[in-house]
Amino acid sequence: MRSFVSRLRRLRSTHLIFLLCGLWVHDASAQDDGLSAFSPFRIGAKVGANLNQFSQTGMTLDVNVGAVGNYQVTEMIAVRGELLYMGVGGGLENRTVDYSEIEGNVSSITFMNRSVSIKNAELPVMAVISIPTSGSSVSPKILIGASYGYSVASFETRDNYYNFANGTTGIHSNSRENITSSMQSHQFAGHAGFALEYDLGNGKSFYQEIRYRHGLDNINIYSGYPGTGGRLIPSTLSINFGYFF
Repeated sequence: MRSFVSRLRRLRSTHLIFLLCGLWVHDASAQDDGLSAFSPFRIGAKVGANLNQFSQTGMTLDVNVGAVGNYQVTEMIAVRGELLYMGVGGGLENRTVDYSEIEGNVSSITFMNRSVSIKNAELPVMAVISIPTSGSSVSPKILIGASYGYSVASFETRDNYYNFANGTTGIHSNSRENITSSMQSHQFAGHAGFALEYDLGNGKSFYQEIRYRHGLDNINIYSGYPGTGGRLIPSTLSINFGYFF
Protein backbone atom coordinates (compact mmCIF):
# COMPACT_ATOMS: atom_id res chain seq x y z
CA MET A 1 0.00 0.00 0.00
CA ARG A 2 2.78 2.42 0.92
CA SER A 3 4.59 1.52 -2.32
CA PHE A 4 1.48 2.34 -4.33
CA VAL A 5 1.01 5.73 -2.60
CA SER A 6 4.66 6.58 -3.17
CA ARG A 7 4.35 5.77 -6.88
CA LEU A 8 1.18 7.84 -7.09
CA ARG A 9 2.95 10.84 -5.52
CA ARG A 10 5.89 10.50 -7.89
CA LEU A 11 3.48 10.30 -10.83
CA ARG A 12 1.65 13.45 -9.72
CA SER A 13 4.95 15.31 -9.27
CA THR A 14 6.06 14.28 -12.76
CA HIS A 15 2.76 15.44 -14.26
CA LEU A 16 3.02 18.76 -12.41
CA ILE A 17 6.55 19.34 -13.70
CA PHE A 18 5.47 18.60 -17.28
CA LEU A 19 2.43 20.89 -16.86
CA LEU A 20 4.55 23.77 -15.57
CA CYS A 21 7.07 23.31 -18.36
CA GLY A 22 4.27 23.33 -20.90
CA LEU A 23 2.79 26.53 -19.49
CA TRP A 24 6.23 28.22 -19.49
CA VAL A 25 6.87 27.28 -23.12
CA HIS A 26 3.39 28.49 -24.14
CA ASP A 27 3.85 31.79 -22.30
CA ALA A 28 7.28 32.38 -23.86
CA SER A 29 5.89 31.60 -27.30
CA ALA A 30 3.02 34.02 -26.77
CA GLN A 31 5.41 36.75 -25.68
CA ASP A 32 7.61 36.18 -28.73
CA ASP A 33 4.57 36.36 -31.00
CA GLY A 34 3.52 39.61 -29.34
CA LEU A 35 6.95 41.15 -29.78
CA SER A 36 7.14 40.13 -33.41
CA ALA A 37 3.69 41.57 -34.08
CA PHE A 38 4.33 44.89 -32.36
CA SER A 39 7.49 46.80 -31.60
CA PRO A 40 7.16 50.19 -29.86
CA PHE A 41 10.12 51.66 -31.76
CA ARG A 42 10.25 51.95 -35.56
CA ILE A 43 12.56 53.68 -37.98
CA GLY A 44 11.89 54.92 -41.49
CA ALA A 45 12.58 57.53 -44.15
CA LYS A 46 10.63 60.41 -45.67
CA VAL A 47 10.75 62.83 -48.58
CA GLY A 48 8.58 65.78 -49.48
CA ALA A 49 8.06 69.04 -51.34
CA ASN A 50 8.06 72.45 -49.61
CA LEU A 51 6.14 75.57 -50.57
CA ASN A 52 7.96 78.40 -48.77
CA GLN A 53 7.10 82.01 -47.99
CA PHE A 54 8.42 84.78 -45.75
CA SER A 55 6.17 87.28 -43.97
CA GLN A 56 5.83 89.14 -47.30
CA THR A 57 4.83 88.34 -50.89
CA GLY A 58 6.67 85.76 -53.00
CA MET A 59 6.97 81.97 -52.77
CA THR A 60 9.68 79.40 -53.49
CA LEU A 61 9.79 75.63 -53.92
CA ASP A 62 12.25 73.30 -52.19
CA VAL A 63 12.43 69.78 -50.73
CA ASN A 64 12.89 67.95 -47.45
CA VAL A 65 14.37 64.48 -46.98
CA GLY A 66 15.67 62.47 -44.06
CA ALA A 67 15.27 59.77 -41.41
CA VAL A 68 12.36 59.19 -39.01
CA GLY A 69 12.19 57.46 -35.62
CA ASN A 70 8.81 56.69 -34.00
CA TYR A 71 8.22 55.49 -30.41
CA GLN A 72 4.72 54.29 -29.50
CA VAL A 73 4.03 55.47 -25.94
CA THR A 74 0.42 54.25 -25.80
CA GLU A 75 -2.00 52.81 -28.32
CA MET A 76 -3.03 56.32 -29.38
CA ILE A 77 0.05 58.48 -28.68
CA ALA A 78 3.56 58.30 -30.15
CA VAL A 79 6.64 60.49 -30.09
CA ARG A 80 8.36 61.05 -33.43
CA GLY A 81 11.81 62.47 -34.06
CA GLU A 82 13.21 63.37 -37.49
CA LEU A 83 16.62 64.33 -38.83
CA LEU A 84 16.10 66.24 -42.07
CA TYR A 85 17.59 68.31 -44.80
CA MET A 86 15.02 71.11 -44.93
CA GLY A 87 14.91 73.75 -47.65
CA VAL A 88 13.10 76.91 -46.50
CA GLY A 89 13.00 80.51 -47.73
CA GLY A 90 10.72 82.77 -49.71
CA GLY A 91 10.48 85.78 -51.99
CA LEU A 92 11.75 89.29 -51.29
CA GLU A 93 10.45 92.68 -52.39
CA ASN A 94 12.18 94.47 -55.26
CA ARG A 95 14.90 96.94 -54.34
CA THR A 96 16.57 99.84 -56.18
CA VAL A 97 19.99 101.24 -55.28
CA ASP A 98 20.73 104.76 -56.53
CA TYR A 99 24.30 105.44 -57.70
CA SER A 100 23.57 108.78 -59.43
CA GLU A 101 25.61 110.76 -56.88
CA ILE A 102 28.66 108.63 -57.57
CA GLU A 103 30.64 109.32 -60.71
CA GLY A 104 30.48 106.26 -62.91
CA ASN A 105 28.71 104.53 -65.76
CA VAL A 106 25.85 103.09 -63.64
CA SER A 107 23.18 105.45 -62.30
CA SER A 108 21.09 102.79 -60.52
CA ILE A 109 20.53 99.05 -60.14
CA THR A 110 17.12 97.48 -59.57
CA PHE A 111 17.06 94.02 -57.99
CA MET A 112 13.95 92.15 -59.13
CA ASN A 113 12.47 88.65 -58.84
CA ARG A 114 14.34 88.18 -55.59
CA SER A 115 14.16 84.91 -53.68
CA VAL A 116 16.08 83.37 -50.79
CA SER A 117 16.89 79.67 -50.38
CA ILE A 118 18.01 78.51 -46.92
CA LYS A 119 19.55 75.05 -46.48
CA ASN A 120 18.84 73.75 -42.99
CA ALA A 121 19.81 70.65 -41.03
CA GLU A 122 16.64 70.28 -38.97
CA LEU A 123 15.50 68.21 -35.98
CA PRO A 124 11.69 68.18 -35.51
CA VAL A 125 10.17 66.43 -32.48
CA MET A 126 6.47 65.65 -32.82
CA ALA A 127 3.61 64.25 -30.75
CA VAL A 128 1.60 61.92 -33.00
CA ILE A 129 -2.02 61.34 -31.96
CA SER A 130 -3.88 58.48 -33.66
CA ILE A 131 -7.58 58.93 -34.40
CA PRO A 132 -9.44 55.68 -33.51
CA THR A 133 -10.79 53.64 -36.42
CA SER A 134 -12.76 50.38 -36.40
CA GLY A 135 -10.60 47.64 -37.90
CA SER A 136 -9.30 49.76 -40.78
CA SER A 137 -5.78 49.37 -42.19
CA VAL A 138 -5.64 53.17 -42.62
CA SER A 139 -4.87 55.19 -39.49
CA PRO A 140 -5.46 58.98 -39.48
CA LYS A 141 -3.04 60.92 -37.28
CA ILE A 142 -2.61 64.47 -35.96
CA LEU A 143 0.94 65.83 -35.57
CA ILE A 144 1.96 68.66 -33.24
CA GLY A 145 5.50 69.68 -32.34
CA ALA A 146 8.49 71.95 -32.82
CA SER A 147 11.90 71.91 -34.47
CA TYR A 148 15.40 73.24 -34.18
CA GLY A 149 17.23 74.03 -37.41
CA TYR A 150 20.82 74.93 -38.12
CA SER A 151 21.34 76.99 -41.27
CA VAL A 152 24.16 75.47 -43.33
CA ALA A 153 23.97 77.97 -46.22
CA SER A 154 21.72 80.71 -47.60
CA PHE A 155 21.55 82.13 -51.14
CA GLU A 156 19.69 84.99 -52.78
CA THR A 157 18.78 84.68 -56.46
CA ARG A 158 17.67 87.76 -58.41
CA ASP A 159 17.66 89.63 -61.73
CA ASN A 160 19.83 92.77 -61.80
CA TYR A 161 18.54 95.61 -64.03
CA TYR A 162 21.24 98.23 -64.74
CA ASN A 163 20.39 101.82 -65.66
CA PHE A 164 23.49 103.42 -67.18
CA ALA A 165 24.39 107.10 -67.10
CA ASN A 166 24.11 107.36 -70.90
CA GLY A 167 20.43 106.31 -70.81
CA THR A 168 20.87 102.67 -71.83
CA THR A 169 19.89 99.66 -69.76
CA GLY A 170 21.15 96.12 -69.22
CA ILE A 171 20.14 92.99 -67.36
CA HIS A 172 22.00 90.21 -65.56
CA SER A 173 19.52 87.35 -65.00
CA ASN A 174 19.66 84.73 -62.24
CA SER A 175 22.43 86.42 -60.31
CA ARG A 176 23.25 84.35 -57.20
CA GLU A 177 24.75 85.69 -53.97
CA ASN A 178 25.83 83.83 -50.84
CA ILE A 179 24.04 85.57 -47.92
CA THR A 180 24.72 82.97 -45.20
CA SER A 181 26.26 85.61 -42.92
CA SER A 182 23.06 87.69 -43.13
CA MET A 183 20.79 84.94 -41.77
CA GLN A 184 20.44 83.55 -38.26
CA SER A 185 22.26 80.23 -37.90
CA HIS A 186 19.88 78.88 -35.23
CA GLN A 187 16.23 78.70 -36.19
CA PHE A 188 13.18 77.45 -34.26
CA ALA A 189 9.74 76.63 -35.63
CA GLY A 190 6.38 75.19 -34.63
CA HIS A 191 4.78 72.34 -36.60
CA ALA A 192 1.23 71.04 -37.09
CA GLY A 193 -0.02 68.47 -39.56
CA PHE A 194 -2.28 65.61 -40.56
CA ALA A 195 -1.24 62.18 -41.84
CA LEU A 196 -2.70 58.95 -43.14
CA GLU A 197 -0.70 55.80 -42.35
CA TYR A 198 -1.32 52.57 -44.27
CA ASP A 199 -0.55 49.27 -42.53
CA LEU A 200 1.38 46.97 -44.91
CA GLY A 201 1.77 44.08 -42.46
CA ASN A 202 4.85 42.69 -40.71
CA GLY A 203 5.35 45.97 -38.85
CA LYS A 204 5.82 47.95 -42.09
CA SER A 205 3.74 50.95 -43.10
CA PHE A 206 3.53 53.78 -45.62
CA TYR A 207 2.26 57.25 -44.79
CA GLN A 208 1.44 60.53 -46.48
CA GLU A 209 1.15 63.79 -44.62
CA ILE A 210 0.55 67.48 -45.01
CA ARG A 211 2.41 69.69 -42.54
CA TYR A 212 2.63 73.39 -41.77
CA ARG A 213 5.86 74.82 -40.34
CA HIS A 214 5.97 78.39 -38.97
CA GLY A 215 9.14 80.12 -37.84
CA LEU A 216 9.19 81.48 -34.29
CA ASP A 217 11.66 84.33 -34.83
CA ASN A 218 13.06 86.80 -37.33
CA ILE A 219 15.98 85.18 -39.18
CA ASN A 220 17.25 88.35 -40.93
CA ILE A 221 20.21 89.67 -38.92
CA TYR A 222 20.15 93.04 -40.75
CA SER A 223 16.38 93.54 -40.76
CA GLY A 224 16.75 97.05 -39.32
CA TYR A 225 18.66 98.32 -42.36
CA PRO A 226 16.87 99.67 -45.51
CA GLY A 227 16.73 97.35 -48.51
CA THR A 228 17.66 94.17 -46.62
CA GLY A 229 14.18 92.64 -46.73
CA GLY A 230 12.98 93.64 -43.27
CA ARG A 231 11.78 91.05 -40.78
CA LEU A 232 11.84 87.59 -42.34
CA ILE A 233 9.77 84.92 -40.58
CA PRO A 234 9.66 81.77 -42.73
CA SER A 235 6.64 79.51 -43.14
CA THR A 236 6.43 76.25 -45.07
CA LEU A 237 3.62 74.02 -46.31
CA SER A 238 4.93 70.50 -46.98
CA ILE A 239 3.46 67.45 -48.67
CA ASN A 240 5.46 64.43 -47.52
CA PHE A 241 5.65 60.68 -48.08
CA GLY A 242 7.30 58.23 -45.70
CA TYR A 243 7.92 54.55 -45.08
CA PHE A 244 8.54 52.63 -41.83
CA PHE A 245 10.74 49.57 -42.25
